[in-house]
Amino acid sequence: MRPHLARVLFVAVSLCAVLAASSATAATSLASARTASANMGLVHKGELIFGTDATYPPMESINSNTDQIVGADIGLGKAIAKEMGLKAVFQNVTFDILITELTGRHPFDAIISSMNDTPSRRKLGVSFVDYLKAVEAIVVLKSGELHASSYSGICGWSISVESGTTEEAGLKAANAKCKNKINIAEFSTDTAAYEDFASHHVEAYTTDYPVAAKYVKNHGTLYRLAGEVIKTGQFYGIGTKKSDKSLHNAIAAAFAEVKKSGQYLKILTAWGVQGGAI
Repeated sequence: MRPHLARVLFVAVSLCAVLAASSATAATSLASARTASANMGLVHKGELIFGTDATYPPMESINSNTDQIVGADIGLGKAIAKEMGLKAVFQNVTFDILITELTGRHPFDAIISSMNDTPSRRKLGVSFVDYLKAVEAIVVLKSGELHASSYSGICGWSISVESGTTEEAGLKAANAKCKNKINIAEFSTDTAAYEDFASHHVEAYTTDYPVAAKYVKNHGTLYRLAGEVIKTGQFYGIGTKKSDKSLHNAIAAAFAEVKKSGQYLKILTAWGVQGGAI
């Protein structure tokens, strides 16, 4: 039986109305997201600018072929910004001044730089959106005699470390209890700390596990981990000024969506750090 013409017209009109409403809803949602982003006090409209210390492969480092900053943190930052309807931009800043730059001159909107979410950093006026487990490690020469699964095991030895990090704090706390003191060589970048160790100026080098594991993997005939990894019970967090509550909440919501969609694990796996997923 052929359908009644009036009924066909009614269904067609109704379908068009539904599609139009759906398109309008999607457009409204996108517009709302962009309007919300514009009202977050961003440094530059339409951009989410992250401060990062690009000396920390595989989390953040400069690709020598392209001069672009790459890494797991960078991929995650881009995915979060896209979810917010923004373009991710990354500023390379030494780690020990990231917080003072964020809370002072405010040249960027947030920090994504393998930064541990700690009470002392929160006291400096930073809020965090946690995104990865933080684990530390000590690298030594494969032919050496040093074995340690904690910083107290470095008493009497020399070690290089990036200043302003939780590794530095851990070393200094251990050193206060050492009978034979640790010779701690501090550097403004993690790359410089590694180079000091690679040049045999110190007997060990400490950093976060993903970075240590990469160096050991790339130089397996030369280096090894000194012992078990050091579990801090902490997390890496994306930092924002504590007063920027709307931005903090937007980043948290965007991260939840990135995680839910599967992008989060995909990004971590691409850089070999999926073991720290939360």
